[in-house]
Amino acid sequence: MLIKHDKAEYRAILFRGSIENLPQASVPAEEWDDSLFQAVCSLPQRQREAVMLYYYQDMNLTEIGETLHVAASTVQRRLEAARKTLRRQLEEGEA
Repeated sequence: MLIKHDKAEYRAILFRGSIENLPQASVPAEEWDDSLFQAVCSLPQRQREAVMLYYYQDMNLTEIGETLHVAASTVQRRLEAARKTLRRQLEEGEA
C-alpha cells in the first residue's frame, strides 16, 4: 500500500533533510508521473539518491559523485541497477 505524500515531502524524505534546504527541482512537481515517482521512492536509498539527482535535479555523474562522495562509475552502476528495478516494477504493474 502506497501512502500519498506531497511532492515536497517526498523530496525531503529522499534527501533526508528539511524541505527548506533542498535544491529547486529542475522538473516541476506537477509534471512528475505519480506511478514512476512512487516506484523511484521504493528504490533502495543509494539508487533512489542517484535517480533523483540525475533525473530530477539534472546533475551529471561527476556532480552526483561529488555530492554523494563516491566515484562517477559508482553512480553509473547505481543508475543502471535502478533502471533495471524500475523497468521490472513498472512492467509488473501494467500486467
